[in-house]
Amino acid sequence: MPFCPECGEEIEALRKVISTQVTFEFFLNNLGRGFYGEQISDPEDPHDPNYGSFQCPECGEELPLDTDKKAEAFLRGELPSA
Repeated sequence: MPFCPECGEEIEALRKVISTQVTFEFFLNNLGRGFYGEQISDPEDPHDPNYGSFQCPECGEELPLDTDKKAEAFLRGELPSA
């Protein structure tokens, strides 16, 4: 198993963090009160292998793994831990 380059803990899994931004339009009705319209943007697909970041589950440090393939290689020990 690989070791976290930040905390040195042996890890068997990674935490994938996905932050999304959803956009709505905000209007005023006839009485001057605000309301939200329909959603005008879609959040990113959490299953997209090239989206999100990977963190150590022990210390929360973001690891330099930008794709699921690199994360798989790291967990198999094929990439350096440090």
